[in-house]
Amino acid sequence: MKLVWTKQEIIESLRAYHGQKIDLCSRSMQLNQDPKKKRLFYGAIHRFGSWPEALSAAGIPYNEITKKQRRARSQIIGFIKEAERSGRNLNPKNISKDKTGRCFYFAATKIKEWGEDNPYIGWPGAMLAAGLDPKNFGVRITRSSYKD
Repeated sequence: MKLVWTKQEIIESLRAYHGQKIDLCSRSMQLNQDPKKKRLFYGAIHRFGSWPEALSAAGIPYNEITKKQRRARSQIIGFIKEAERSGRNLNPKNISKDKTGRCFYFAATKIKEWGEDNPYIGWPGAMLAAGLDPKNFGVRITRSSYKD
């Protein structure tokens, strides 16, 4: 059983698994029941500093592997405008009921700066950036909604 991985062994293993179409997203590797794959994952992080760096060293694009879709500000704002036009309730409790809404909602919560004139962060900030007053949609504005 392999206990210590060299960088070259990690790269070769990642390329082999990628060629076999094995799911290399970080969550799958962490939860994998195969001890070799789990050790490969943690060995790669140890040797390369992060899972994306290890994949990059093996020539495997991280965005091809990750199941997380990074959402740009413009995409989030576009989603909010379209949702409002179609009459969707933009309250966080309602918008996060379906997968698409949940993805955009959580992507918005990770953004801490929506513009100089926008005092809010997260979902309220995204709504204001889309030209909507979050208070009109029942979005609670708490102390944590404001920039520091």
